[in-house]
Amino acid sequence: KATLVRTLALIRGAGKTYNGFCNEAEAAGGGDPRKVRADLGGEYHAENKGASLTAQWDISDNLSFKSISAWRYTEASQDDELDHTATPYLHRTGNVNSFSEPAETDQYSQEFQLTGSAFHDRLQYVAGLFWFKENTGGRVNVSNIGPYDPAIANLYLLSSTATEWGAKNEAMAAFVQAEWEFNENWRLTTGLRYTDEDREVDRVRYESDPSTLDANGGAAIPLGSGLHVVQRPGFELNPNYGFMFLDETDGDVSNDDFSPMASLQYMLGSSDWVDDGSIYLTYSEGFLSGGLSEGPTGELTEFEPEEVENLELGFKLDLLDRRLRINGAIFSTDYTNRQLTTIVVNPLTNRPAGATINAKKSKIEGIELETVWLATENLMINFNMTINDGDIEEFDDLQITLADPDGTPEGCETLSLSILLVDACSNDRSNENLPRLAEETYMLAAQYTIDTAVGLFLPRIQGSWKYDIEFCFESSSCVVGHWLEDKQFDLSGRVTWISTDEKWIGAIYGTNLTDEDYINGGTALTDASGVGGYAYNAPRMYGAELQYRF
Repeated sequence: KATLVRTLALIRGAGKTYNGFCNEAEAAGGGDPRKVRADLGGEYHAENKGASLTAQWDISDNLSFKSISAWRYTEASQDDELDHTATPYLHRTGNVNSFSEPAETDQYSQEFQLTGSAFHDRLQYVAGLFWFKENTGGRVNVSNIGPYDPAIANLYLLSSTATEWGAKNEAMAAFVQAEWEFNENWRLTTGLRYTDEDREVDRVRYESDPSTLDANGGAAIPLGSGLHVVQRPGFELNPNYGFMFLDETDGDVSNDDFSPMASLQYMLGSSDWVDDGSIYLTYSEGFLSGGLSEGPTGELTEFEPEEVENLELGFKLDLLDRRLRINGAIFSTDYTNRQLTTIVVNPLTNRPAGATINAKKSKIEGIELETVWLATENLMINFNMTINDGDIEEFDDLQITLADPDGTPEGCETLSLSILLVDACSNDRSNENLPRLAEETYMLAAQYTIDTAVGLFLPRIQGSWKYDIEFCFESSSCVVGHWLEDKQFDLSGRVTWISTDEKWIGAIYGTNLTDEDYINGGTALTDASGVGGYAYNAPRMYGAELQYRF
């Protein structure tokens, strides 16, 4: 319900503004957050196939070779109701319009591992090669904004485009890791991974054919960039309107990286207060390759790889005659060019578009604790916790707002969205929360073992808590705070049965037993379209499983 949408003053036959439709959707279901009003079903279709083969050769007592081969095929399409109302304002579909097509993806991977030991087992090592290839084609998404009424007598406006995406990703890596035991107390582990990745993207864009928009054959006047004016009296949108070729753009990006790690470990051994344990200090680096995204020039714009450095000091202890295990750590993780989300204006289509952008510097510091306690011979209790402090230190972006009628402000650029003007202004986003990072996470579980003549029964109950998680995307949605979830709680239960010969395994289970409601995602598009929606957790659910091993 942001200013951009109110300016459009969307009015349908019922005479409601867009604010009215938004309020109607929010009140749907008498407050049930999982019931909304929508004119497009949120359908998702997927077909998956796969195969894998693992082979191992023990060359000698101290050396073995392993091969892991895999293939996976996926065909998938979905409908996205982005405006979350009962009027066709903002859609992206892969199922409804006949011009749309599902995505077909083939993935292939091959890994070779060589593991061994030397010097009377004081040296343990693994070395390997990894190859991955992915081809995606055929995906055609149809997106439309409208039809809507910008307070122009007897006219509707409709903006509709289709985009066909193709992508090829290929990655190769070589890795080695070795552990050296100096003596019975000190161990050093070092490793190195080299990764080389290539990504290719092909994008074909289409604009709607004005002669096919009105199911009753009315006239439509093209204004460019997929935007059309259609006559209001008797107009009926044809859901299977056609498209015409607009343009084609392709691009490629290549990234490579060396990722080292080193860990020094001190083995405590047995004493009066500890049965076994260790203290360790680890330094490691990570890498997430860059890619291509919609850019403010209309071309595919490259975003940088995300790099991370992590320093961790921790311990692992076995206590109380090995009935209590406690693992803990404090860590500091520094990110360079973390990949986050923004909104840009595409000048070729004169429409906002989501894009990936790099935040130059961010950091997460925290502590972790994991415990397993065998309280009795049959009762096991688990408790885990994580406390995080995330901080975006440097994040420069642009924010889209309605154009200032008194002129373009300093540090801004005025852009056209065909029917209105907007300002794209410099925006420091370093005060935002890191998305999808819970500040506090806790888990408490208890499991009991019951041995009977027909097998083992393992009843388990588990509760988990997460606090202060941000699910926003672009700037406005992060500032407004509507996608900040202060608490997530889930209580689940499970009873597992294992037959005496361990060939049959069955279970009954329930999740979200207290039927809690909390946000676990959504579409926060307030800068782009002035609308947004929440995705809620699944309601209370029950299920059963049965498997046979041979």
